[in-house]
Amino acid sequence: MGQLNEKPLPEGWEMRFTVDGIPYFVDHNRRTTTYIDPRTGKSALDNGPQIAYVRDFKAKVQYFRFWCQQLAMPQHIKITVTRKTLFEDSFQQVLSR
Repeated sequence: MGQLNEKPLPEGWEMRFTVDGIPYFVDHNRRTTTYIDPRTGKSALDNGPQIAYVRDFKAKVQYFRFWCQQLAMPQHIKITVTRKTLFEDSFQQVLSR
C-alpha cells in the first residue's frame, strides 16, 4: 500500500476519494477530474486503493467552506428562525428569496 504524496496540491486543485478509497483529483480551474496526481503525474489507479475512505471533521469543514465561497451571494441575508422550527423556518425564508 503506497503513501499519498504529502506535497500541497497546485492552486485550484482538490483531492477527493471514491467510495472504494481511490483518490481522484478535481481541477477547479478547468472544471475537470482525473485520477492522475498533478504533483507526480502518476495515476492513482496503478496501485489500487491507497488509503481507506475517511470523512473526518476537518475534511467536512473544508468542503463546506469551499462550497460557501463557490455559492456566495453578493449580499448578506438575515434569516430569523426559532430553535423548535429551525428547518421549516430557514427553508421557507430561503425559498422565498
